Amino acid sequence: MIALVLAILCQTINASSAIPALHAKRNITVLGGVEHRSVALRVLPLGDSITNGVGSSDGNGYRHVFVELAEAGGPVTMIGSHNGTGVMPENEEEGWNGFTIDQISQKATNALKAKPNLVLLLAGTNNMNNASQAATAPAEMSNLLGKVIAGSPRAVVLVGTILPSTQPGRQSLNDQYNSALQQIVKDGQSTGKRVLLVPTGSAVDPDELVDGIHPNDAGYDKMAIAWIQGVNTAQDQGWFEAPEPGDGYVEPSSRASRLDTNGVLWWHCSLVLVTLIAKDMYDNTLRSNG
Repeated sequence: MIALVLAILCQTINASSAIPALHAKRNITVLGGVEHRSVALRVLPLGDSITNGVGSSDGNGYRHVFVELAEAGGPVTMIGSHNGTGVMPENEEEGWNGFTIDQISQKATNALKAKPNLVLLLAGTNNMNNASQAATAPAEMSNLLGKVIAGSPRAVVLVGTILPSTQPGRQSLNDQYNSALQQIVKDGQSTGKRVLLVPTGSAVDPDELVDGIHPNDAGYDKMAIAWIQGVNTAQDQGWFEAPEPGDGYVEPSSRASRLDTNGVLWWHCSLVLVTLIAKDMYDNTLRSNG
């Protein structure tokens, strides 16, 4: 059994509904939890092949672990114009293999009509294929961010930094772009926009890349936790609003609740406390809730 504790500064409080251990698709149990939210999340994962989950063993990428973590704090629905390559129930997303930021922006137009109140935006990796595309990436991202905010004004937008690369010549371009993202997000915040920078890039180690660009399962799990930390920060700021009606969006039928009613402790954290315990799939002591 391998435990990875990613944050420990938390306090326990009694809760009327307990948040149980969650059984993730890759046989990972998440102990602890996330902050309770009073509104449901309608989440648009927006990006390229990393959003799609390329490199993960099940095609889910970070998305399934993210959903199972986020559902501990309240209802979550994933949206997007197509199903991902994964096998998760909430498989809708807007991740396009090989797309640059401007190409992703074109795909975002219809997806934003569903009016997400949370957007997980990770784009720019494919702009780093050459120096000329990398040079235009910050302006493209600034335009895309503005489009997302205009298209779904209630949305909290979490902007992820791009991941490290082991391919020759790419890392310096990645670093320059990630530095530019800091200023783009800062500019948005200065005008009252609900946008946060999430260090998804630094969450993944270079040896957790399967091809020099895409993460393996361990890398995707770390990305999911980085996104959750961003959700917790946005919740602390009181940014989340109930999603507004969206064109062509149909609220899904109710899904089985993952909440217990035993009144056991849950974790209230400024940063999420999660312990990922890798267990053999045949370990019958693992508690499964789905």
